[in-house]
Amino acid sequence: MSQEPLYIQIKQYIEDRIDQGVWPVGERISTEMELTEQFAVSRMTVNKAIRDLVGEGKLERRPRLGTFVTSPAEKAQSPFLILATSPKKWPLAVNSIQVKWFDMKQPKRIS
Repeated sequence: MSQEPLYIQIKQYIEDRIDQGVWPVGERISTEMELTEQFAVSRMTVNKAIRDLVGEGKLERRPRLGTFVTSPAEKAQSPFLILATSPKKWPLAVNSIQVKWFDMKQPKRIS
């Protein structure tokens, strides 16, 4: 038996199925309950593996539809990640569609 935690083993299983083309991009993967029964683990263990893959951009959750394979290029960049990587600029507006920026300037001194 492997020394790795169960969620990592399940994560690797899902990645292998994606790499082998069993679950191509756009395909819905097995449900959490199906994976729970298949591996005889708790739902939270399967959930952790899926959350990690969602965070890496390999999977996407769609409410009431399931979890789908996505290509890394399709992963939307979080506005918070944009904020953290955009020095000297501040967001004017952040929403799910676009981020508008204005340049941060040094305050003018009044003599």
